[in-house]
Amino acid sequence: MCANLKPALRSIHKRQRILDAALTLFTEQGFHGTSTAAIAKQAGVATGTLFHHFASKEALINALYLAVKAELAEGIAAQSLSLSGQPSSQQLRTVAKQFWQHSLCWCVSMPEKVRFFAQYNHSPYINNQTQQTAQTQVFGFINGLLRVGQQQAVFKCLPVELLYETCHGLLLQTAFYYIAQRRMPTEIECDQSFGLLWDALHA
Repeated sequence: MCANLKPALRSIHKRQRILDAALTLFTEQGFHGTSTAAIAKQAGVATGTLFHHFASKEALINALYLAVKAELAEGIAAQSLSLSGQPSSQQLRTVAKQFWQHSLCWCVSMPEKVRFFAQYNHSPYINNQTQQTAQTQVFGFINGLLRVGQQQAVFKCLPVELLYETCHGLLLQTAFYYIAQRRMPTEIECDQSFGLLWDALHA
């Protein structure tokens, strides 16, 4: 049984190496400036292996986008409280604050991935289906919090998609500020920057 697992594990490892190489090269050289041959070389795999895992360069960047988004989402969800029942405004604020703190710390500690988000979040290379999956499935719990906040008349009555983009944009800009300073935000700075987000969302 263990012997049968080895090829599958090697395949998973190669796929991850391709994603890691693509992250670096897409961020440094741009989409058009990066060839699949360069990604394969950086990953230490044959070009044919890359195409075994990803049908095209477009498929690769979309898979990378979802993988990085999922990594962030899993980190937030694993460390944060969840809503239940009919939460009060204070409960909503507490959960939203935890989401913000964990998101911000993750982003500041992952500058390459934040730069990738900034470059490709609304680029034509990320297709509509990928964008929709990221927002409604990968980050569905964020949309859920926004909708509950609107139901409780705590958050502004605007399209959830717009509120989500507001959160995302402010997160990236705040993360870039601390990345440029090469330090993590203090607890007080996390609280203060969350205040900016809460004021933007609050009805």
